[in-house]
Amino acid sequence: MTRLTYLGHASFCFETDKAAIVVDPWLNPAGAFLGAWRQLPPNAHALDWVLAKMREKPVMVYVTHEHEDHYDEETLKKILPHADHMCVPAYENTFLKKLISRNLGIEPKLLAEDDPQRFHDIEFRIFIDESGINRDSAIFMRAEGLSFFDGNDCKIFDRAQWLAERCGPIDILSSQFSGANMHPICYEMSDEEYKQISRQKKMRKFVAVRNFIRDMKPRFYMPSAGPAVFSFPQHEHLNFEEGNIFPKWWEFHAYMDSKDSGVECVPLDVLGSVAPDGQGGFEFEDIAEPLSDDDIRGMIQYYRDVDAAAPKPAPLSDAEVLAFFEHEMNRKIEVLKKNQNITLGCALYFDVKRADGTSVIYGIDPANPALKKAVQADIQAPYYLHTTNTAAIEKLIHSGKGWGTYFLSFLFRSRRMPDVFDSAMGTFFVANDDDDLDFGLKKLVQFRGSDECVTLTSPDGQSSVTCRRFCPHQGADLKYATFDGKYVVCPRHQWKFDCENGGKADNSMDTIDAVITRKNAG
Repeated sequence: MTRLTYLGHASFCFETDKAAIVVDPWLNPAGAFLGAWRQLPPNAHALDWVLAKMREKPVMVYVTHEHEDHYDEETLKKILPHADHMCVPAYENTFLKKLISRNLGIEPKLLAEDDPQRFHDIEFRIFIDESGINRDSAIFMRAEGLSFFDGNDCKIFDRAQWLAERCGPIDILSSQFSGANMHPICYEMSDEEYKQISRQKKMRKFVAVRNFIRDMKPRFYMPSAGPAVFSFPQHEHLNFEEGNIFPKWWEFHAYMDSKDSGVECVPLDVLGSVAPDGQGGFEFEDIAEPLSDDDIRGMIQYYRDVDAAAPKPAPLSDAEVLAFFEHEMNRKIEVLKKNQNITLGCALYFDVKRADGTSVIYGIDPANPALKKAVQADIQAPYYLHTTNTAAIEKLIHSGKGWGTYFLSFLFRSRRMPDVFDSAMGTFFVANDDDDLDFGLKKLVQFRGSDECVTLTSPDGQSSVTCRRFCPHQGADLKYATFDGKYVVCPRHQWKFDCENGGKADNSMDTIDAVITRKNAG
């Protein structure tokens, strides 16, 4: 019998009597992103279940992308010796392939997009989103009586109609519905601004996922891939804060019910499952119930106990940490200087606090990139100020991970004046290594430099807009965007471009160079 089992967070096992595919196994209670993220609810007990499954039948492991809540090396080290093989997407950027080869000592099988595959009696194919510095993939699996589309974090909402055509009927669809971003939670702003931006981002994500579900037409929706438990004391409030970018599944469920979506939301507990009932329907086991605040507090304590029992690495001096930071930033700057077609949108400053509370301030001038010591008085608008400490950077050093891990740890504060997004700055921050940064910057130039245009018409037919086809943020195809007569809304991240202002984004300096044509009244 075909069965889909939920392993927690974004982890699944799709199996038949003959074989199984395990996707994104993150079964390690030590957490991801320097320990800042933990599974909600805990799922370490699922590891023994997976290992037992591997003794029963051939198991393939598929990892969608390199974020640590999907690609967990500690889990993979335990299960890969028992797996038939491991597959990953054939990304143009080879960072994930090199990471696996270096840290796990294996060469994974690379899968191309929309290339039909078979593992014993399971048919599957993957779909890739590679947008500059962001890489992710979705996987569609089908066997007798059950089909499953696992979208996880992959924001390919702009291709939903094409995906539905390629996959055919979908029984279960799962995708991320919550946020996973450092803005606004790590940014200095007023409480009112924080609440407004959080509500806006949450609702944009809800709308994007609702539209995706509408276009994909599954029979059931299964929430997954977030949010996490945040067990560090400085993050604990995020677990309970109302209206932030980390809604729980029951909030999204209520939203979908309010929109009369016609698709039933079925959350599962860890090791809960669904299988065909033999009569054209499905039988769900261990459907999840909403958690109380006390439940979550108990999980926070559990993870803190895990941390307390873990061995501690030998401490580094402030001088060693600062030397590492300077070396890493200078490497990034050299890559930036080689990409002369793109610059940071404003001056960038780092305030790195030592253990004794004193600071070292560094500045980077976008017109002449170099890492130089600065003082507080040098910081004048427009600027981006990143405030961190040697303890957070030391965690990164001990982890051996890249800067993408650090920037999802939320162990810092930032301020930007004005508060507008800069794609080049974001790429500079989160790139994991030199090749990663170079690839991301070149992709940004490619998105922005494309002369291909698209024309969209408003629902009332009274106006149309001609604009660049690809979103300058992360390259989404705007031929699937909506136009209401004033704004073009990107289907991937719900960015809004004001077409009465030339197509300028409402939250960045990016533009789609829009020109509106209106029909004469009457």
